[in-house]
Amino acid sequence: MKYAWVEQQRSTCSVERLCALVGVSRSGYMNWSRRRIQPPTPSRLADAALLSAIRAANEKGRGNFGPLKIAEELNALGIKAGLNRIKRLRRQHGIICKRARK
Repeated sequence: MKYAWVEQQRSTCSVERLCALVGVSRSGYMNWSRRRIQPPTPSRLADAALLSAIRAANEKGRGNFGPLKIAEELNALGIKAGLNRIKRLRRQHGIICKRARK
């Protein structure tokens, strides 16, 4: 939010002064600015496509599928993905499997 304000006011004053005014570092603002305009990388696009497939497989299993079962489902659909990649994406996006009590 602060970085966006600095971006809006950039034409009226220097970036250094604006950053000091709102209490953020100039390097932090510059990093935010560079990240904001970068196009997504091919690996991130592939991860997004794989994530939607993981979510679909998780819904198909009613939330009971773990990473191994999801990998089997994806492999049956012709989507090749490593187990660690599936685990990483599930962890990053909070996709967990339900555990049934015995």
